[in-house]
Amino acid sequence: MSFGTVRDNGFEAILGWLIRNGFSDKLATRLWKFHPDADYFLQCGGNRLPPPMFCNLALTNKCNLRCEICGSQKYLDETGVLRSHMELSTFHAVAATIFPFMVEVELNSQGDPLLHPQIETILDTIAAHRCDVKVQTNGTLFTDRVIDAFMRQRGKVMLSLDAVGPKFDEVRHGGEWAKAEPQLVKFLQRRDPTRLRVGVYPTLTRRTISEVINVLQWSADQGVEEVAFHRYSPIQNSFEEEPLPEELEKAKQEIQIWLKHRRNVIRVSLDGNPLNTGSVRVKRGAHWNLKRALSIGQHRMMFPRAPEMYRADPLRICVAPSYYLEIGLDGQIGACCRAQDIVLGYATSTRNFADAWFGRNYDKIRKSLRRHATGPLPLPNCEGCIKFYAPNSADGRKALRYDGSDTDLTDALTWLEQDEIKLEFIQRESGYCHVVVIPPGIEDKQYELWENTTRLGPKDSQHDDIRQYGKGSYSIWGRNLYFSTSDNTDARRNERFYTLRRRKSELIMPAAIAREESSITSV
Repeated sequence: MSFGTVRDNGFEAILGWLIRNGFSDKLATRLWKFHPDADYFLQCGGNRLPPPMFCNLALTNKCNLRCEICGSQKYLDETGVLRSHMELSTFHAVAATIFPFMVEVELNSQGDPLLHPQIETILDTIAAHRCDVKVQTNGTLFTDRVIDAFMRQRGKVMLSLDAVGPKFDEVRHGGEWAKAEPQLVKFLQRRDPTRLRVGVYPTLTRRTISEVINVLQWSADQGVEEVAFHRYSPIQNSFEEEPLPEELEKAKQEIQIWLKHRRNVIRVSLDGNPLNTGSVRVKRGAHWNLKRALSIGQHRMMFPRAPEMYRADPLRICVAPSYYLEIGLDGQIGACCRAQDIVLGYATSTRNFADAWFGRNYDKIRKSLRRHATGPLPLPNCEGCIKFYAPNSADGRKALRYDGSDTDLTDALTWLEQDEIKLEFIQRESGYCHVVVIPPGIEDKQYELWENTTRLGPKDSQHDDIRQYGKGSYSIWGRNLYFSTSDNTDARRNERFYTLRRRKSELIMPAAIAREESSITSV
């Protein structure tokens, strides 16, 4: 066993002891002190619960490529969702709310973050808050202007390169390696690797698994520090296939032989598990600051891990809801990147964020992910994610569905009161019928469907009638809304907005108005 392996194992053992005994969380609570509203957060519970230290900020859902591995772009294309960027005012509100205690800000959108028109301002704001930046990009957008902005940053850039050369053009539809590579090389040559590290993040499919050595060789030649392979997770309407077990095993052996011959010139992993068998000859810079030192025990993998896996948390199956935030285009908070459809609050003000982070929903999710926890999983997205990454960690536990079929709701989440819910991700079903998945917790009787300023109906229509006759008829069935447009046009293409609005009789009356009406009645 190499000295590097002994050192890493010893470091992990020390961190595990700190985590199990609560010292790492206690140390991390000091991060609240970096915020101007630290006293408020501490009063809300910050003395016992540390802040999130890592976040992913969705800047845009626009992308210049169309790749078969990308579920986001396929889904957005099929549902006709209007593409947009995060408003700069929303970004600044989020930055003021969470960046003071944030250690690392990731930019990994449904699209490519480098397409945001104010990307330089965004990067500079992250740096001004002394946060490390982590950017995931497809590698085709490194203009000279973007390269200049990166030279002022500290952190990490992950390049989504599944192949290099002609194979890149084949698997990354719309990309041209001959145009992308010169700018990539310019970026890599200009950066200071002690300040800005670079990794490659290839998706392994049956089409790309034969490219592993080519990707490794290119990465090593360009001075890249890490290649983090990950298995393709099948998505709907894609012809890509997940590699067979024997193909994965063969690729792992080829990688390890290559690493041995190249004397571990680069760090390599597969699904978060290291493939290097000795010390890695990678230059290390002084990448630590006070924020990162205070969060030392929280640098775990932000997806489910079995206890014996590399960088697994000894207390929790998944640590994402404890240390991580997923921020949507409107500043909405999700527990992780796989639960973007479940809004737990907003990170656009101190109070809104505190209400969510210290609230009952987050508490239920965190408790459900502790090792040896029992009962259903309150966050629906957890079941499939655990099954994929750590299959035996949940002991067969199921997630609540929130479709009326659950019999035990003691662990259920309490949903935000919303007077209006904008419907996106609309899909065509058959005939004149469309279908859209609505947020959990929607009471059918409380809401009506609107098309711009027109209320649709009749409600509770038979599905066959919606398909055959349409004309605005609709029905809510579990978490699915089946509906037709007022004139039977395609809801994905007619440039109208569809919303579920709470019936006026169901709107909560403000207390002041209620008192006023009560006094009028008494007179």
